[in-house]
Amino acid sequence: MYSFLKLNKEVSEHTFDIEPIDVLSVKNRLKDLGYYKEPEWGMTNFTDNQMFDGIRNFQEDEGLKVDGVMKPDGETENKINEIIEKKNGQQDNPSAQTDPNKEIRDRMYPVIKGHERSVEFPYKDHKGCITVGLGSNVDNPEKFNSIEWKDKNGQSVSKEDIERYYQELKNMQNGNFNATMYKDKTSLRIPENEIHRLYEEHLNKDLDYLRKTFKDFDKFPAEMQNVLIDIKYNTGNVEADRWPELHKAISERDLENIQKQVHRKDVGKERNQWAIETLRKIKKLDY
Repeated sequence: MYSFLKLNKEVSEHTFDIEPIDVLSVKNRLKDLGYYKEPEWGMTNFTDNQMFDGIRNFQEDEGLKVDGVMKPDGETENKINEIIEKKNGQQDNPSAQTDPNKEIRDRMYPVIKGHERSVEFPYKDHKGCITVGLGSNVDNPEKFNSIEWKDKNGQSVSKEDIERYYQELKNMQNGNFNATMYKDKTSLRIPENEIHRLYEEHLNKDLDYLRKTFKDFDKFPAEMQNVLIDIKYNTGNVEADRWPELHKAISERDLENIQKQVHRKDVGKERNQWAIETLRKIKKLDY
């Protein structure tokens, strides 16, 4: 476990009464994060150029003011402690190291489940695509056949029956059906573990997309990540050409305008209000 940094006084090249314990704490925390190499003679409680260079390099990498200054409860100390907290969490949860998306998927599951009605039978959405679970598109034979379908009695379904039901759904006219009207048109049912598996596949792809679309995505506050994930999951697109004002507000770190730009036209009032209320929890943007 890494120790947190708690300064007693300011640490800088221009501070003449730096406490020795603070110097050691800064050196050790910078060492933990790869910004200070312990000299061959060991750690001392005296300042040196390598320590201040380490502070500046850390500040630059984290998008902070690059001044080589660390203050008690200042942005540099807080950022170091934020990273240490994440590292400690990964040590407590080894799976997070091999699956970096797990924490995000876990926290978003109840959110997505609350916004997307969970449907246990396959149906055609408004675009005519075969869908199931939490809005998962399974409109191709390979994806559809990979699901461990059950019948209405919870029994396994043969491969031949799955292929037949798939073709029947493909041939079925959409008409004016909503999702519930498909319930009696097929005997296929999807168990909860399969709904969750499809959700995880969906979200992993969304996270790959968001990281490519927003270079600082992993530095965004969790609340902003959550809203962007929900928009991508719901609409399938958060590209700059479709959301130009949102991209502009994010690049300018304009929190008030970001709140204005997350509105979706074809989404219910409650889901849009959730996005705004979630963003209002953010105090500042420092990515």
